[in-house]
Formats: sequence, structure tokens, C-alpha cells
Amino acid sequence: MKAFLNILVTGLLLVFAVSCKNTNEAGEVVIKGSPLTGREEVWGDESLNKIIEQQREVFEAAYPHAFIVMHYASEMEIKRKFFADSIDVMIISHGLDSIELSQLQKKEVWPRQYLFGKSSIAFIASKNHQQSKYKYEDIIKMLSTPERDFAIENKNSGIALELLKHLKGKPLSERVYALANRTALIQWVNESPDRIGVMDWSNVSDEDDPDAREILSEVKVLSISGSTPETAELYYDPSQANMNGLYPFTRDLYFIRRLGITDVSLGFASFICGERGQKIMLKAGLLPEYQSERWVEFKGLTEIKVVE
Repeated sequence: MKAFLNILVTGLLLVFAVSCKNTNEAGEVVIKGSPLTGREEVWGDESLNKIIEQQREVFEAAYPHAFIVMHYASEMEIKRKFFADSIDVMIISHGLDSIELSQLQKKEVWPRQYLFGKSSIAFIASKNHQQSKYKYEDIIKMLSTPERDFAIENKNSGIALELLKHLKGKPLSERVYALANRTALIQWVNESPDRIGVMDWSNVSDEDDPDAREILSEVKVLSISGSTPETAELYYDPSQANMNGLYPFTRDLYFIRRLGITDVSLGFASFICGERGQKIMLKAGLLPEYQSERWVEFKGLTEIKVVE
């Protein structure tokens, strides 16, 4: 029955895709927009470009008539464009809050938000950095007082917004610097053993990515204690296993569409939130929002012993 339903759904999608084709006066085939066909420009937070590009490449390979044109910028810049009606689709690390939704609704815009997973913010230092772990409250204190040099990739990034959320109204210290890009951040960290850099974990989370392995060979990833009374004495790295409430600096990833029309951006959002897109998140070392069941079969075991 399941196989029949898969064949039926695939057939319907193919029929829908074919029905969206037409010809122009020269007899050339023109593909109209649909969830699996057409062209759409999407703006993404530049600190998330690794995982977004993985999703785009697999989506376009699976659907040859779908074209996603990605643009990358800081999250604040992307949101300004979105609220200025300049762009229709964005992938960022925060959902729209009630104030932002109210502003859009006054213009009769009802955005669709798709939560598709979590990433985390990694604190990195040079290999010569004396400490390998910090208390959560100490990190918060250092970010808001001139005790230590910190740096992020871009002052308008979603990372800056996330840090400010943890500071609860306090401004970032004047010793929190914004650098041009990720390469400059790694170089800056390694120029002094006292410096701490801040970057998105998705840049180094994929164990099969040679760029990620190179970065990890050059820096030390710091562990941070939990932010609750139960986890205050325990330390966690920003890895996938700790993103569900243990590591304190995590952020939700959203695909946000300005309009509710049926176009290829809907197909891309559905793909990212669907089984294949969520498996890409899992494989990349991030935490997918939706996880499919896994069955493990043990063969050759005559008995299973339970150790208390």
C-alpha cells in the first residue's frame, strides 16, 4: 500500500510539472512556476551559507526545472529588505516576533514561517588559549564588560542578535569587534591566545567537509556550561547532541515566505522540511526539526542482557 501511495504521489507531481509547461510563439518550451518548476530568488543569512547551499544543490539536482538563486547578506540587512518589500523569501536564524508580524499585517502581508531545525553558536579560540571551558554566566559578563576581546563575522549578523538576546537589554562591550568574514575571524583569533571568536557551528559541523576539518585543525572549540540550575555545573560543546536544551547558545532556523502563492519557493521550503532536507540537516551535524523513525535490526543475538 505504501509503495502504491509513493507511486501515486510521484505521478501526480509529474503531471503537475508537465501541466505547468507551455510554448511561446517561437515554439520554445516555457516552464511556468510551480513547487517543482520555475525560478526564485532567496536571501539567506551569510553565516548559514554552508547548510543552505547543501539544501539548494540537492533540491535542484532532484528537480531539474527548479532554480533557486541564492543571495547572502547579514540577517539585519535581509530583514530590512523584507520589510521594505524588496524581497519575498528569506532564510534566517530567528522567526518573526509579534511586533514584526503586526507591522506586516498592517500592510496586509501574512508571511508563512517554516521552522526546519537548530544550529548553535560556537565560541572558538587559538590552540594556545589557556582555558577549554567557561561558565555561561562568565561568557555573558565578558560580552557586556571590557574584560576580553571577542569578535564576530558581522555586526549586523544573526549571531549578534542572538548574543544580545542573552544579554537581556545590555549592550555588547566595546571590545566585541566585527570582522569582514570567516577567514578574517580565524586569523584574528590565532593572532593572540587571549582572544575569543564567535561563529555559527554549521560552518564546521559537517565532518565530511574538508573546509570544516581545516578550520577545526586551526582553532579550539570552547565548551560552555548550561544555563539552568540543573546544568550549571556541566559543560557542553556546540555539537548536534547538545542542541536540544543543553548547550545554551542555540538558535532556530526559519524559512520565511512573504506570500502564500504556490511557486518554487514553496517547493524548496517543503523539501527542506521534508524527509530528504531533514536528513541533510542531520548529516551536516545540525538538529533537524522533524526526525524520521530509525529501525535497527540485531542479527545473531541469542539473548539480550539488561545491565542495571
